[in-house]
Amino acid sequence: MRDEGAEVADSPAGACKGDIVITMLADDNAVEEIVLGSGGIIKALRENAIHLSMSTITVALSEALTEAHYAVGQHFVAAPVFGRPEAAAAAKLFIVAAGEPEPLDRCEPLFDDLGQKTFVVDQFPPKANLVKLSGNFLVASVIECLGEAVALIRKAGVDPTQFLGILTCSLFAAPCTRPTANSSSRTDFARLGSQCRSDSRTCEECWLQQRRRTSQCRLRASCAITSSPV
Repeated sequence: MRDEGAEVADSPAGACKGDIVITMLADDNAVEEIVLGSGGIIKALRENAIHLSMSTITVALSEALTEAHYAVGQHFVAAPVFGRPEAAAAAKLFIVAAGEPEPLDRCEPLFDDLGQKTFVVDQFPPKANLVKLSGNFLVASVIECLGEAVALIRKAGVDPTQFLGILTCSLFAAPCTRPTANSSSRTDFARLGSQCRSDSRTCEECWLQQRRRTSQCRLRASCAITSSPV
């Protein structure tokens, strides 16, 4: 990016010279440290600047960030995304945004550059995070159901690759099901079986538990959402 003219900052605070700063980080801990920690961006952003948070975070943290930015005269816009890394590279993300109208209008050119469609759900930023987490919950449910179906098909002697090909070309022709289906059809349950610690679980169950852990939904921390904007 430097070769294309981007100015590379030596710290998160150093990236806050403009009117909008974007964060897209792994989890709550990372976002909280970068934004609210020592030398965080909330201390470096100017008044009326925007923190555009595109991370998948809990509603509770989104509420805290909304309040923290408001208290120092800044704006907070939540805009988590649906889409795999290749979609991001091709600017084909689906963006779920929430925030006050004026900051959203200022972020619109960025949304147009980063995604193929933006859904504005509310003026209260945490509601965008709730939509994202609810979508992730559905994806995790699909993963579990596919694993169960593949286990049944495999035990009956049906080719799971053919079975999943049928599903993803008919009933479940959706972007989120194809990569999961490909992964589940190639899973080496025999290898996973050597790692099982409980004789009461099948190898498929071990795989499902592993997939659930890697797709953990933060919805349980998001049940106390309030309806009024800060």
